[in-house]
Amino acid sequence: MTHTQGPWGIYIPEHDVTAWDEEAQQTVTVAIMADDEPKETREANARLIAAATDLLLCLQNLVDQGLIVNDNDHYEECITAIARATGAEVEA
Repeated sequence: MTHTQGPWGIYIPEHDVTAWDEEAQQTVTVAIMADDEPKETREANARLIAAATDLLLCLQNLVDQGLIVNDNDHYEECITAIARATGAEVEA
């Protein structure tokens, strides 16, 4: 299974994170921010979640294009982050 493709956006009044579902041709809620956090924290969390698909694609492109390679200090961190986001297993 794959995630709902981006772009994801933020619906500010409730701080819901929404995404356009191309297949269903409708907006779907991806996350709802808890009311027990300050407004600034909810907005920051919503922005971070909304950027997730863009960040994943960017990181995958950097690795695929060889701009982050195995001898780079951050290569393992990048591969682990991609695996966490996609549900893939990290090679040992």
